[in-house]
Parts: sequence; C-alpha cells; structure tokens
Amino acid sequence: MRKISTYKDTKLQKEQFEVLVDVLFNVKNKEDMKLCLGSFLTKSEKAVLSQRLNIMRMLSKHFSYQEIRDLINASPSTIATAQRCLEKGGIELMDIFLSYKFKPKALKNKVNEGNGLISARNPGSIRL
Repeated sequence: MRKISTYKDTKLQKEQFEVLVDVLFNVKNKEDMKLCLGSFLTKSEKAVLSQRLNIMRMLSKHFSYQEIRDLINASPSTIATAQRCLEKGGIELMDIFLSYKFKPKALKNKVNEGNGLISARNPGSIRL
C-alpha cells in the first residue's frame, strides 16, 4: 500500500486509527462489514489486504515460502512482508489465524488435488 507522505501529525493519525478500529468493532454483521470495508478500500487495497491475510494464515500453519508461492502466486517480498506483520503481532495474532477455519474455494481445489495434504516446513503434513 502506498504511504501518505503528507500525513505527518502522528497524534492525529493514531486518533483516527482508533476511530477506525471502534467503527469496525461496532459493526454488527458480515454484510455490514462488507459494506463498511467496501466503502473504505479500493479494489487494489482489498486485494493486497486479502492476499496478506491469506499468506499470514498459511505461514501460521507452517507452509513454506515455496508452497505459498505455488498455491497463491505470491512474490517472495510479499510473503516476507506478511511474515514481518505476523511476527509483529506475536502469539496473539498467530492464535487468531490458527483458530480460523475458512478455506477459500480456489485454494481448497488445489489442496484436494493432493488428497487434502500439503507438506509443511516441519516434518509431516498438515491440512489447511
């Protein structure tokens, strides 16, 4: 995502981010959340955030960089950015991704090609 170089007032930026978090936290259902995020984000921003989220989920499940590249066609630099975000979020963020059960259809089809198993960085195999 692009940086806003003219946005120098960090106190105001933090306050506005808190407002955004409060607004999103108070959204009542999935349809309202789609409407809210759809209004805030451009098509490109949605794609970038969605891909980063998917990469972070896969990294939390110990997929290798190569497996992620093969499955969702992400560049090594994009995967590294997601890795840094995941590390910055700590164990709490990792727990959020590990507890989430959603399987995108496109990814599920690729996973099913190999009996539902994809080898991981760690010994053995894992299910997405």
